[in-house]
Amino acid sequence: MKSATFTVVLVTDDPLYGARLRRAFIRAGRGVCLFLAGTGATSLPAVQARAFPQPHVVLVDLDASGSHAEGALRWLRKDRQLSTVPIVMLGAEDQSDLIAAGYRAGANACLRKPLAEDAMNEIARSVGDYAYLLQIRPDAQLIQA
Repeated sequence: MKSATFTVVLVTDDPLYGARLRRAFIRAGRGVCLFLAGTGATSLPAVQARAFPQPHVVLVDLDASGSHAEGALRWLRKDRQLSTVPIVMLGAEDQSDLIAAGYRAGANACLRKPLAEDAMNEIARSVGDYAYLLQIRPDAQLIQA
């Protein structure tokens, strides 16, 4: 894998969870820089202020943000610069209503929210690999056999 840096933004109201997940991304060694953005009551201040480079992937924590997650997803999809960035929800099996609402609001995927350290490490590796794959562009020419 290249040594390029990829940007992932985690939308969460839980800074302790965010710090734990950030450590997992560092340990994964995939060249991913995880930025935290809180949802707040009505906005995403860190996202709106562009306090980070253009993200390759946005993670939305359904547990911490609860009903704010759907609003955050809708806001991300309306923003011109972020509208095409893949959004992955982190949720639990008992959150089927929030997950369904998240898909309707524009999320691309949902993963089981990692809580244990080994699960966080696995998510960090997987998201890092995914961010890397998003950078691979096909050649303009097709090779004829």
